[in-house]
Amino acid sequence: MVSTILRLAAAKNLRDWQRKVRPTLKTCGAKRRRDGEPCQQIAMENGRCHRHGGKTPKAEDWHVPQWPKPANSVDLRIARVEKKRKATARALARKLAAMTPDERERYEAWQRSHVPGPASERKRRRSDRRLAEEIAATLSAPTVLSGEALALQMEIDRLKALLREMEQQTDIFG
Repeated sequence: MVSTILRLAAAKNLRDWQRKVRPTLKTCGAKRRRDGEPCQQIAMENGRCHRHGGKTPKAEDWHVPQWPKPANSVDLRIARVEKKRKATARALARKLAAMTPDERERYEAWQRSHVPGPASERKRRRSDRRLAEEIAATLSAPTVLSGEALALQMEIDRLKALLREMEQQTDIFG
């Protein structure tokens, strides 16, 4: 019974507010997508409603995520995570500033060698590195040349020496 009376009183107050106060408030004015008419939402201080840009960040904080004021547990959790992220970034900046150049180089080398990502991508990169090492080892191993290949290699070496000699002569006269 009491809740019904309170509900009716609240509905009456809302109707009165809609009839008396709302018409005096500034409206958004942005075009509605559904029919192109002006938006009828109450405008915020910048002249737009919350749906049409009223909560757009301004000044030096334009790039910082604007989280809603913590009103419930989800908002509190978001605010807590954001605060922890900023604190971690500040701590890392202090740690990096205190490092010697040698420590900083070791830290950056570790960062380069420990790239984050999915396990499948890390496994593929490991496989690629192993394959590249095998190819490099195969290419660097001394090869035994057959008679014709040996003759060709000797001719290549002779031509390279001749080329070096010609370059030295042009450096002297040029």
